[in-house]
This record gives sequence, C-alpha cells and structure tokens, in this order.
Amino acid sequence: MWIIPELGPNETRQQSKLDRFFDHQTKAQALVRESIQNSLDAGISEDKAVEIKFSFHKLSKDILKKYFKGKNHDIEKHLNSCGISIPSKSLRCLVIEDFNTEGLTGSIDNMEYDDNDNPVSGNFIGFWWSEGLSDKRKGSGGSHGVGKITLSTSSNINTFFAYTVRKDEPKKLLIGYSQLKYHSFDRHQFKGYARYGKMDEKEQIWPYGEGEDSKIIEKAQNDFNLNRINQSGLSVIIPGIDVEIDFKAIIQSVVKEFYIPLMRGQLKVEISDLTQHVKVEANNIISIAEKYLKDLKDKELIKSAQEMLRLLESKMFYPKHDTDLGK
Repeated sequence: MWIIPELGPNETRQQSKLDRFFDHQTKAQALVRESIQNSLDAGISEDKAVEIKFSFHKLSKDILKKYFKGKNHDIEKHLNSCGISIPSKSLRCLVIEDFNTEGLTGSIDNMEYDDNDNPVSGNFIGFWWSEGLSDKRKGSGGSHGVGKITLSTSSNINTFFAYTVRKDEPKKLLIGYSQLKYHSFDRHQFKGYARYGKMDEKEQIWPYGEGEDSKIIEKAQNDFNLNRINQSGLSVIIPGIDVEIDFKAIIQSVVKEFYIPLMRGQLKVEISDLTQHVKVEANNIISIAEKYLKDLKDKELIKSAQEMLRLLESKMFYPKHDTDLGK
C-alpha cells in the first residue's frame, strides 16, 4: 500500500532540490555510480567479488497496477496530479540486483532511539527514510543520502521498489518509494513523496516483512522477475526506466567508472536486455572497453591502468599513495 502524507496546516509547501545533484552527469552514470558503489560498500567479504546484475525487461501495466493501491487513493492519481502519466500497456523496467553483499542492514524502526536519546540510524533507515543525510563510514564512496533520489529520478514515473534479504531480523523486506511534487486534489494538499509499505494503528509506516507478508513478497519476486530468493543483498526494481538508460549506456558507465575494482577481481557485472547479454570482469574488460567506449582517451586510460596493476602485482612499481590506483 502506498502512503502519501498530507500537508499539515502549519507546514511549508516545498519541493526536493536533490535531483540537481545529477546535473553534471548523465542519468546512466548517476545510476551506475550510486548503485555499484553502495554494493561495493556492502560487500560481505574481501575474498568474494561483489556481483551485480542489470536486467532490462518489459513490465505490463496490468502487473504494475497490482501495486497501485494507496491508503486513500491509488498512487496513479497522485502521479497524474504531478503531471506524470503511466503508459497504457507496458513499461521498460530495469532490475538491479547485487550478490555477495549484506543487504539493507540495521533497524527498520524510524522512531527508535539509542541509549543516548539519539535517533537510531543504519543502512535501511538511511536508504528509505533519510534525505540529504548519510550514515556511511568515512572512506565509503557513495553519495550522501541521495540513493533513493537517484533511483526514483531514473524512472519516468519517479518510482522504484526494493527487496532486500539481510542477516538481521526480519530477514526479508519489501519497500517502495516515489519522488513526487507538492500537489493537491479534492481540497487536500500532499507532500512530495510516497512510501510503499504498511501502516500500523499509530500510523507509523513499516516495510513488508516475513510472516504475514510472505505472500506479498513472493508475488513481487515473481511479478518483477527477480533472481534473488534467499541470497543476502538488495534488488531494486525501476519501472518506466528513462530512455537515456539503456543496455549500451550501462556498459559504458560500468567500464568508465569502475575499471579498477573490475580489474582487481573485486567486482563482476552482468548487463542484459531482451536480446543481449554481456558480463564484464577482469579477464575481458579491455575487449569490452574497445567495443563499447567511444573516446580513445578512455580506452587508453583503462589499458594504462591494467598495465599499472600488472606492474604493481609483479612488484616492479610502487605507487606513492593509494589514490594512485583509485582507492
């Protein structure tokens, strides 16, 4: 169920400005950079490569409509009020799944406090509840509290769903988020966001979890063609993926942004659509770069980086700083 908060009588009518963060990069670059870096930060072991799958497929509106129900109105009415329309038949959908990662860990209670009376934070709360804030440790490479903005603005309907399997209890969680505008209809004013989950008697929002919600989670796994069943990690479903984000654009961004962890064997990435499939890893990154990158300078940079790593491993080259190799 979608919960869209109404604006109170003393609250400000405002719009989120965080999407301006992406003005200096393409939507594909922003999506790949945010998704992969967050996955690398969530790796469960240095001995296992983080594996990420980008899968394009068609999602019928009939299936998506199963997930339209809202507390008072379907989410489609709110989207339409914001000038966003949903195609009548089907939408391009992108599913991003990471493996050998820990998932969205931490408390799921947005109103929980620690022993010092500070609000509890963590990966789950940061992902679903925070905006412009970050709970990442120093040295992590992801952006500061803009993950869900990146994901929602990659969609033509400003909406995404996420399914995570964690080691924490509850293990399996299903959520959604929609980046709307301040809007109004039927003499009611609404804030510029919505969350997909369930609401308790105190009107606190919670994710769908195991137990009584198991059938909802299983249906989402099937409807969204997820590979994940019980493996820990995060699966993100972006219906209505922007036309700028396609098979080739994802490959180009993956190679240009993450050639160092790919060469080091820390990362493996698969990209597929209805007719094509490519796996990018250490043993083929040069050939993938030659085939898909346009700029000769980018190709030469990747070749030079591979040679530098080879010399380093053979103890013939010693960088002065870790930053010399993109750490």
